[in-house]
Amino acid sequence: MYDTITSYLYQCNHITTMTAPTHDPVIETKTCLHCSSTFDITQGDLDFYAKISPKFGDYVAEIPTPTLCPDCRQRRRLAFRNERHLYRRICDASQQPIISIYSPNKPYKVYDQKIWRSDARDPLDYGRDFDFSRTFTEQFEELMREVPRRWLINTDTAINSPFTNFSDSGKNIYMCSDTYGCSDVMYSHTIKDLSYCVDVLDLIRSEECYYCSFSTDLYDCTYVTFSQSCSQSQHLSYCVGVKYSSYCVGLENVTYHILNKSYTKEEYIEKINNMSQSELLEQYEILYNEYGKPPRIINCENVQWNHLENCQNCCEVYFAQWVTNSKYVYIWYDMDQCMDTTIHNIECYLDYEASSGWKLKHSAFNSLGWWGNHIYYTQECVDSSHLFGCIGLRNKEYCVFNRQYTKEEYNELVPKIIEHMKQTGERGEFFHPSLSPFGYNETVAAEYYPVQKAESGKLEAVSSDGKALGLELSAYGYKRSDYEAPQPQVDKIIPGEKLPDYGCATIQEKKPEFLSDILRYAIRCEVSGKLFRLIPQEIEFYKKHNLSLPRKHPDVRHAERMEMRK
Repeated sequence: MYDTITSYLYQCNHITTMTAPTHDPVIETKTCLHCSSTFDITQGDLDFYAKISPKFGDYVAEIPTPTLCPDCRQRRRLAFRNERHLYRRICDASQQPIISIYSPNKPYKVYDQKIWRSDARDPLDYGRDFDFSRTFTEQFEELMREVPRRWLINTDTAINSPFTNFSDSGKNIYMCSDTYGCSDVMYSHTIKDLSYCVDVLDLIRSEECYYCSFSTDLYDCTYVTFSQSCSQSQHLSYCVGVKYSSYCVGLENVTYHILNKSYTKEEYIEKINNMSQSELLEQYEILYNEYGKPPRIINCENVQWNHLENCQNCCEVYFAQWVTNSKYVYIWYDMDQCMDTTIHNIECYLDYEASSGWKLKHSAFNSLGWWGNHIYYTQECVDSSHLFGCIGLRNKEYCVFNRQYTKEEYNELVPKIIEHMKQTGERGEFFHPSLSPFGYNETVAAEYYPVQKAESGKLEAVSSDGKALGLELSAYGYKRSDYEAPQPQVDKIIPGEKLPDYGCATIQEKKPEFLSDILRYAIRCEVSGKLFRLIPQEIEFYKKHNLSLPRKHPDVRHAERMEMRK
């Protein structure tokens, strides 16, 4: 993915940015302080920085041009987001066991969400004065160790879903992340309005699906990608309105097709039951490669990059809907005039250098902020305005380092801190990588910008094929987590390759005791060697659809689906 992103990034010089001129002149070409690649600063960029620059009374805190290239800026933001690594640990408030995105060896206080949200505690109790003899980064790190963090990033509408993260309005969700309005879904990521699905990615308004991705409005489908409004089908790509079909590419509004050829219902059933699956997959791959990978740009105007819908005047915007006048953004919904923001910033306006925000306005340099305006350098702040350097505040305004000030005091103090940050070289940048509460290998950054652990123990950036890129990430503050969760206590371990290669409905007929016994066992992934277990709801899904038992660890299955984003 790294190579793919890079190839896209540098094709877009002179592309329209904020104000949609016919030509956006390059004002300056800079060299990235991390990877040493060159990148352009355009007039549209400068216009945006001027617009986003905050005001504190009569003081205008001008946003400087970035020191890092777009890739390295995105890497830094992604390194603050752990989506899928969950651990068992103890709640520091109740001393009860919880599931958390923070491993037990992390130096942070972690609370159960109900306690974190309750009025029994006040995050202002951790407030402190800013010390002008020290850097912002070292003082913010100390605040991070004191202010309690919540166990998972879920809303209180996520019901019976303790093993999921970044979940809203869901029910009975297991081992998923980035979910909204879903029920009875397992091992899935970036999903909305789904029911009874397993192992899906970037799927919307769908039901009874398995191993589908980048699609909308599917029903009873398996292995369907980049498609819309399809049902009772398997192995489709780039199809619309297709029903009762298999191994097809690029078809619209057809039924009973195999390898893009039409059959009667009776012929279809006979052929699909008797043809060799390996031969079908081989022919399907030929069809897929001949079709190519056309960009998915729907109802858009003046846009650059891919997987866009209802967007206007966007440069280097990827996987977005209803985004206008924005640049360098990834996975967005309903945005206007934003730049350098990453993964599920939703309904934002004039937002800059942010990771995972919702309804932020006139804000910058934030991680996990919701319903905020004029907030800067914050983490996990909710329903607040006019904050600087704060963590975990709710319904607050005019606070600095979790300490309350009057409006006048706030407008006097913040400019002094900003001037101090200019002197220390911290002004105008997202949080330093050393402030990430996670190891690089726990975060989304590792999925898009892979690394390897060098013999010295340091982190080295590598390409998607594992080739070292000569970029030593440890030198810039990125760290690695070496924590290993305890192995599951099971009666038996079964190698994945030893599992039956036929569907679970057939297994149920031949030896029903196997499916009940395997719930007590662990399966060793045939690719990674990692152990994983199955749950009863999962077995029932496989039986209903006569699917084979998985032989690969959920992390390996997720990585395979992510590869399809290229």
